[in-house]
Amino acid sequence: MKIPTLIASTLISLAGAGVAGEMVQTPSKHSFEPTPLCFAEREWQVDLFGVYAFTESDQERAIGDHAWGGGLGVNYFFQRNIGIGIEGTILDPRRGRDAIGTAALNVFVRFPNDAACIAPYLYGGVGGIFNAERLNSSDIPGRSGQSDETNLLGHLGAGIEYRFTPNFGIFVDGRYTFVENAQNDFMAVRTGFRCTF
Repeated sequence: MKIPTLIASTLISLAGAGVAGEMVQTPSKHSFEPTPLCFAEREWQVDLFGVYAFTESDQERAIGDHAWGGGLGVNYFFQRNIGIGIEGTILDPRRGRDAIGTAALNVFVRFPNDAACIAPYLYGGVGGIFNAERLNSSDIPGRSGQSDETNLLGHLGAGIEYRFTPNFGIFVDGRYTFVENAQNDFMAVRTGFRCTF
């Protein structure tokens, strides 16, 4: 009687092991695919953008009352929310003035939403404005001397970025630029394409 009991116990154990093996191989019905990240933890960005710059009526020294232009930028995000970058812009003012250039180092703070693939951001930077006529010229009340074609600048702004894919998107932002001589201050709107890798 012991032998049939032993055989029955062995067969039940083997059957249980076979069923357990099948259960392990069966995929879970509750497994979820992770949401793909539109904005990486670390990424390089290359920007190509157009710019429209404009002034108030008493701040027309550097660019006249408005100017169109474009530029390039390279940014690096060393974490999802904080990055640094460098940019260069060329502006073509009205009234027959020479084109002027700006260059700046920027710091970005962004707030990515991967579900919608959008990222509002704040940014600021410091740099210079070059080859601008009458930046500090003698016809400004209270000033005398030669025209200075280079001034320091700083800017603060905000914008939003949308990613079509994790490696390609568009952005638009606005900012106020403070120039060394306050009568050169101007506002600007940028919009362009952003490639990441």
